Order: sequence, then C-alpha cells, then structure tokens
Amino acid sequence: MPLAKIEPTAIESRSPESVVLPDSAVEGLSSPQIDVMKTTVVAVETNMAIAGAALRSSAYELHRLKGLIPKRTWTKFINSGALPVPAKYAQDLVNSWQFISDMGLSNGDLVYISTRALNRIANADPDAQKDAAKRLKSGQKITESQAKELASKVADSNLPEEAKQQVKASLTATQKLKAKDEEIAKLKETIEKQKKEITKLQKAKMYTVTEVTKNMRSSLQEAFKAVEEVEA
Repeated sequence: MPLAKIEPTAIESRSPESVVLPDSAVEGLSSPQIDVMKTTVVAVETNMAIAGAALRSSAYELHRLKGLIPKRTWTKFINSGALPVPAKYAQDLVNSWQFISDMGLSNGDLVYISTRALNRIANADPDAQKDAAKRLKSGQKITESQAKELASKVADSNLPEEAKQQVKASLTATQKLKAKDEEIAKLKETIEKQKKEITKLQKAKMYTVTEVTKNMRSSLQEAFKAVEEVEA
C-alpha cells in the first residue's frame, strides 16, 4: 500500500532582534558587532533546521521507495551507485524513518544525531527510543556510542524479572570480556615495546664489545710495532 506523501516542512527563521546573547559573549563589542552576532545565530539555526529537514525528507523518500519495489531490486538499487550516499547510509535512513515519524522529532532535533546513531535507536527498545527522543528535543547530542548504550537498555514492561536479570548479566559479562580484551591488547603492546628496547640494548652491547676489542687489537699492534722498531 503506497505511503501518503509527506508534506514539506516549512523552515521558519526568527528575527535577530529576538536573540538574547550572554553578557560574556558581547563584552567589549559595539552595537554593529552585536547585531552581526545575532544575525549569525539566526543563520546557523536556520541552516541546521534545513539540514534536519533534508535528512527527514531523504529518510521518508527512501522508505517510501523500499515499500514500492521488491526487496531484491531495493538491494540492487542502493548498491548501484545511483544514490549520492553509500548503501549503508541509505539503509540507516530507511530504518530510522519510523522512529523519526513516531517520536515527532523536529528538523532541529535531527541535527544532534547521526544516521548511524539513528539506526541504532530505531532498532532499540521503545523506552530507549522515548529516552533518546527526549534528549534530542532538549538539545542534547547523541553519539553512536551513546545510542548503542541506550539500545542495550532492558525495558521492565517487556521482560519478566528473571529474564531481565539474565540479559543484564549477559551485558555485564560482555563488558567484562571487552575490558579484558583491551587489557590484553595493552599488555601485548607493552611487551612489543619492551622487546624492541631489549633488541636495541643488545645491539648497543654488541657494538660496544666489538669496538673495545677492535681498539685493544689496534693498540697491541701499535705496541708490537714500536718494540720491533726499538730492537731494530
């Protein structure tokens, strides 16, 4: 069933006069300089909203197309090079559309999250999605690592206590294994450095012994030569 066409979102810009700048930002500035600063704030806000609108529209259009064509054709399409973005980027946008739509995120909200992070949140627990939407609407940025952390949350409403504890235990075990892997990697790196240092010291020692032996041999030769000249 075809999706209803999304209505274009109007990008509204507020008046520079409505911008309230902190005293620390305008200290020592003239009125013309302050006016330019206010205009810059409005311009950046507008541009960010335009960027968010572009992401929203792209997500919708790709989601709509995927629903209209066979899955195999869709896969061929996103890998064909027809789009100006990689296949993974396009797929992330498609997966994110429902989350963007359901949570009522504004164009400005979408500036604070990447498509990779959006995709993680879109596949997360409903409670985690609500938490992410709340953060975005309050102007907080969500990185991919933060989205991954949110996506690992276990909702009380979806699992019985026993199952929830099992999942949490698994997550804790995974985190511990990851920490151990990082520790082992650091130890290996330290060992390699120490090996290189030992090799340098061994080379330096061999060089020193060789030089001493060479000098002693040269001195003895000169001494014997001097004795021979005296006897002659």
